[in-house]
Amino acid sequence: MYLKSLMIVAVAFLLPNNMLAQSRLSGKVTGHNHVQLAGVIVQVENTLIAAVTNADGTYEINKLTPGNYRIKLSLLGHETVLETVDVQGSLVKDFMMTKKNYLTDEVIISATRLGDHSVSAYQTLLKADLEKNNTGKDVPVLLDLLPGVVTTSDAGAGIGYTGIRIRGSDATRINVTINGIPINDAESQGMYWVDMPDLISSVDELQVQPGVGTSTNGAAAFGGSINLLTDKLQPNAYGEASASYGSFNTQRATFKAGTGLLKNRFSLETRLSKIKSDGYIDRATSDLSSVMVSAGYYGKKSLVKFVLFSGKEITYQSWNGTPESRVNNDVAAMQDYITRNGLDEQDASNLLNAGRTYNFYTYNNQVDNFRQDNYQLHFSHELNSSFSLNVALHMTRGIGYYEEFKKQASLSSYGLEEVTIGTVVISETDLVRRKWLDNYFYGTTYSLNYKTKRAQTIFGGGSNRYDGDHYGRVIWAQYASNGKTDHQYYFNNGLKTDVNFFLKHTYDLSGKWNLWADAQVRSINYKFEGFDDNLTSVPQKQNYTFFNPKAGVSFKRKPNEAAYLSVSVGTKEPSRDDFTDSSPLSRPKAERMIDVEAGYKMTWKKVRTSLNLYHMQYDNQLVLSGKVNDVGNYTRTNIKNSYRQGIEFEMAAVLSKKIKLSGNVALSENKIKDYNYFLDAYDINFNYEGQQTTLFKNTDIAFSPRTVASAKATYSPLTGLEFSWSTKYVGKQFLDNTSNDNKSISAFTYSNLSAHYAFAIEGLREITVGATVYNLFNAFYESNGYTYGYSYDNQVVNENFYYPQAGINFMGQVAFKF
Repeated sequence: MYLKSLMIVAVAFLLPNNMLAQSRLSGKVTGHNHVQLAGVIVQVENTLIAAVTNADGTYEINKLTPGNYRIKLSLLGHETVLETVDVQGSLVKDFMMTKKNYLTDEVIISATRLGDHSVSAYQTLLKADLEKNNTGKDVPVLLDLLPGVVTTSDAGAGIGYTGIRIRGSDATRINVTINGIPINDAESQGMYWVDMPDLISSVDELQVQPGVGTSTNGAAAFGGSINLLTDKLQPNAYGEASASYGSFNTQRATFKAGTGLLKNRFSLETRLSKIKSDGYIDRATSDLSSVMVSAGYYGKKSLVKFVLFSGKEITYQSWNGTPESRVNNDVAAMQDYITRNGLDEQDASNLLNAGRTYNFYTYNNQVDNFRQDNYQLHFSHELNSSFSLNVALHMTRGIGYYEEFKKQASLSSYGLEEVTIGTVVISETDLVRRKWLDNYFYGTTYSLNYKTKRAQTIFGGGSNRYDGDHYGRVIWAQYASNGKTDHQYYFNNGLKTDVNFFLKHTYDLSGKWNLWADAQVRSINYKFEGFDDNLTSVPQKQNYTFFNPKAGVSFKRKPNEAAYLSVSVGTKEPSRDDFTDSSPLSRPKAERMIDVEAGYKMTWKKVRTSLNLYHMQYDNQLVLSGKVNDVGNYTRTNIKNSYRQGIEFEMAAVLSKKIKLSGNVALSENKIKDYNYFLDAYDINFNYEGQQTTLFKNTDIAFSPRTVASAKATYSPLTGLEFSWSTKYVGKQFLDNTSNDNKSISAFTYSNLSAHYAFAIEGLREITVGATVYNLFNAFYESNGYTYGYSYDNQVVNENFYYPQAGINFMGQVAFKF
């Protein structure tokens, strides 16, 4: 009833209520030799109205009030057309578009992007949108206002380690590509934005597809996909410099330059960035550097582009979170926590005196130190007016470590012998260790595109290989025993091959009906170190072959109305820890999901609305249950029956030339039908007694709020001057799958206020100054957390940890373009 009632309200809101006099603009768009152009976006500037030409090149825009309008026409590979027309009554206006004399960058990602005839929801952010909010914070923070999105920051201020969830799904279930190249870590399937500092400064377009989405390369999309296109060619030479400064001593400097199009064929662009921040959490510092270089050849029918982006990050670890007692400033509960966990005097003092910004780590070099270099080489060629080919080669090189100080660590755990001093046998020692990751990820992606007036077929895929070494070294120990300098205490290798093929076909039946079909075959071979029945580390391997079909239909009842329905299947292999911490007997199964999406979009002159309904049915979804497997590890287990379903409603309105409003709300139910929760049990002497099991029925999936909503208002009193206010609400989230209010994150709301002013002076193309106040009303909230529990003397103990976010804080910025 909850979702049904809200759906009725949303649909009622969509019903038109405009009885004013209306005008109509229609016509045909043609190209060279009067060829009819399909897929042209015909947009009425300063409104939300847009149409897309049909197979015969015709377009139609209704419900215009009489007057002069600036019309903008856009089509991949063609020069943009801008023309003012006077619309009185019914006006027939034809347009002609000229093809660019070089192939454009958009072709690189055409195989994995959704377009105007798509049968699924998506959001696209353009460079102008991204630039206004780009103060150096990580990519997830800039996507915070999108439907169903929840973001978090370990350091509490949006710089360093940040995370994003879409429809409750974490980063391991969100596919990320840059220029069509897969970016997720191949083994963990996670996404580490911190390894690509200030990436947004080099992004031209960003598209988010919730759910399974269209077939793509790399990790499976179970919650959504994010694909980015780096800077497109700017025909004229340019230079840019920008700087930001704000709370927590956060500072960013970025320099960009480009040659423009040299000799009508060549270009070179570069960017350098430096970001530093002390973070909101104690010692949660970030020291980030990045460089980006692209060089291209732009022929009439061929494009060759080389892209390099490299990042180096040194972040002080803040991923342990803050105990619940410290967040609540409950001194008695903190004392109990100290006793339960055996904290020494130094750690106890740190906990009692730190406040909300508590960080467990105090060792001065408790850092994550990692460098990642990404190389891409793209080749696109237009074979003729119907066929085009895209091929890319890529390699990602990553190397780094995180350093930790360990108190009273067991010597035997590090391959070290006990030490005898006099009559005392030393079996434990303070030490400093580094855990290293040294990997290569390389391969190729490709697509062959065939396009006619009514149909488009894309055959594509990729073949990628990951080769990663994992090893640990002791760099200092109070009692070194038999260890040598940089004593290596473990080493293993992960080798993963991922090959996929997909075939996509869209067909325009009549200008109103559009059919879509998409099928992907994905094959995975993974070799790794794991455990046998004797807890001995041994080489293992696992193979998978997945088939992921998708189909859908869209219908345009009127030029300003569209509806769609799609059904998609997604499959996903377990992550690295699921494999390495289990044996072949206890290894979890692959997950499978059927995603059904249905939506409706309507646009008036000043209002755009969309409504999307989804049902994501899981088979063998992997979740944490507390169960100990056959090799003594806590690993994720398969849940046979679980689902996510919900409604996503968006609206945007242009109230006047000065005032714009936008907002969205995502309402969902996220349930597991049957869930066994396992709890370790100990007697009064802390002797292990086994595990207790509790069955939960129809329980909530962790980290899946029922309501996520956001709103934004912008006011532009003068040309170039803009004020914006935004607010975000995230409902209660559970830390595990037991729907226990004592293990949850409270609902929270925060608001941001910003101002930007862009102007030009002689010698400079543009100067922009801006300031943003984040968390304007100083809300105290936590956006993420985790929990574990046990039974002690027949009493359940829950240890909850949270990630507090910064209160009111600010950032100021200035940018010069020349």
